[in-house]
Amino acid sequence: LDPSKIDDPELRAAVELAGHIARGDSDAARQLVAHSTMHKEEQERKKREEIQRVQESLAGKTLADPKFASEVKDSMLAAMIAAGIISGPNDPKWHTMSAEQAAKLLSESDLDPSKVSDPAVRRALLLAKRIASGDHTAAQELVAHHRVHHEEQVKAAMKKYAGKTLADPQFNGAVKQSMMAAMMAAGLISGPNDPKWLSMSAQDAAKALAASGLDPSKVSDPAVRKALLLAKRIAAGDLHAARELVAHHEVHHERHKRARRHAEVQEAKKELANKHLTDPSFNAKTKNAMLRALFKAGIIKDPNDPRWLSMTAEEAAKMLHDAGLDPSKIDDPELRAAVEL
Repeated sequence: LDPSKIDDPELRAAVELAGHIARGDSDAARQLVAHSTMHKEEQERKKREEIQRVQESLAGKTLADPKFASEVKDSMLAAMIAAGIISGPNDPKWHTMSAEQAAKLLSESDLDPSKVSDPAVRRALLLAKRIASGDHTAAQELVAHHRVHHEEQVKAAMKKYAGKTLADPQFNGAVKQSMMAAMMAAGLISGPNDPKWLSMSAQDAAKALAASGLDPSKVSDPAVRKALLLAKRIAAGDLHAARELVAHHEVHHERHKRARRHAEVQEAKKELANKHLTDPSFNAKTKNAMLRALFKAGIIKDPNDPRWLSMTAEEAAKMLHDAGLDPSKIDDPELRAAVEL
């Protein structure tokens, strides 16, 4: 790789220093680690500044404003699923509750923010009690965090679809799939097996959705609302809109999937309420879960190596903790949970 052709400063530094580090140059290694640390700190600083900018733009917004209240409520959706309060965006309870009611239920849940890797979900849990009491500043802060975090995820997801066009059958199918829930909400199809749906292209679906008359502001599912907002542009062949919709759909789908899994894990955890690490059998099960995580993370090569079998759960956990892995960057749910815990 030619470092002069690389825009990403962290990658460029790694390429430039790789040869030196390969020869055992400790100074080059220190330089790379320092560069990586500075890059992460700079990214975090920019993110904080963007959140502050968005929050300032929301000054004066209150929960009496239906549009703002709806966005506040949307910002708690994944947290509500993770807490096991609702099953998803189509849960009838979700449709009928206000932002303050959602915040009250969330604040009363036993979901621990420190055990949650999704920063948007964690922020919702931390601010729920204040929002439930009508604190507009807390509501503005939550929306700002959610907007910035969500857009960051969408931008990352969109990179995968760079250059994709609706002439590509696989991408066309993904765009179409991103509109299915909206098509059902608009009463245009009965479901995924509706003959009309099966014969449509993405642009056909977008055209029908754009002409449906369904008001996005009356829709509680943010993924459905995004499909309605972008339908007209997609129907006209706007590829950026198509890529944006697929990315939004993917981010929402993955976030809700992780939240549902979290809720299922919390339910299963109740059955283990009386188990403790002093119980040899439970300690061994915990250790085995940690060893699987260490193996998945590439920290150990063989979880059955005798060196690891003599470890306790606490020792295996310390080994994983000391690796310094970022759970928010991990897709595997078992590994992510092990790193978090």
